[in-house]
Amino acid sequence: MRIEIRYIEKEQWHGKKGQQLDFLNDRVIRATVNTRTGKYDVALSDKELEEYGLDVKFNRDVPHVFWDDKAGTVNLEHNTFFLNTDKRVDHIKYAIMLKSRFVANNMVEYNAGKWPDANWVIYSEEKEIAAKAAVIDVLTEARSLSFEMSGNDKVVILLLLNKKNYSKASDKYLSVHIEELIVRDPKEFLRVCKMDREDRNVRAVLQECLLRGVIKEENAALHFGEQRIAFTFEDAVEYVSKPEHSEFLQMLRRSLKVETVAEV
Repeated sequence: MRIEIRYIEKEQWHGKKGQQLDFLNDRVIRATVNTRTGKYDVALSDKELEEYGLDVKFNRDVPHVFWDDKAGTVNLEHNTFFLNTDKRVDHIKYAIMLKSRFVANNMVEYNAGKWPDANWVIYSEEKEIAAKAAVIDVLTEARSLSFEMSGNDKVVILLLLNKKNYSKASDKYLSVHIEELIVRDPKEFLRVCKMDREDRNVRAVLQECLLRGVIKEENAALHFGEQRIAFTFEDAVEYVSKPEHSEFLQMLRRSLKVETVAEV
């Protein structure tokens, strides 16, 4: 497959654009280590790694024979260039670029601000259309869900994502802010909308408790009075969701005096 990598012209400190005025040199990149997995981060499947005789194991004391060698680098040229992923060497370079913060995977994501450090973008008209279509699909689904929401549904979603109480707002006001949420991050909006209802209720109660000071964040932990209930919000959700702590959850609801905030 022929892959086009385009250099992204950006306005420079001198206020002008253009390659002849851009002082950025070609950049050499290599596979970085994923701190979560402790392995070299490349977009190659286990089957492809085996086929190429490679592994992604990282040893901080011993340089990798490939990923830390010149063979495992990619020279990002200061112009548009092409790769042929049918060739082993170009396929590996492509796999490195897909995981690099300096190379945007497509213009849709770049324009959305997801690649702030990128100076290059992997361009494919087919992929650009697919990426735009995917964004439209997510927006359409998010808006469709929002149209079916009750006012209280909207209050809870806004409480969880904006961390503000909108319980006294008009429906028009709620709808405007819901639309802002959708435009800002439709995937996150859908994630919260599709949460298990009881899980979402619990989260709403905890968030409202934090807003009103019923639960306080002190010394890197969440406290209810003198009782430390968790170190993080997610831990608190897990704690109050346990059947043996159901009475504590009801006590939090009573403390708010407005139980309907989380009754979706």
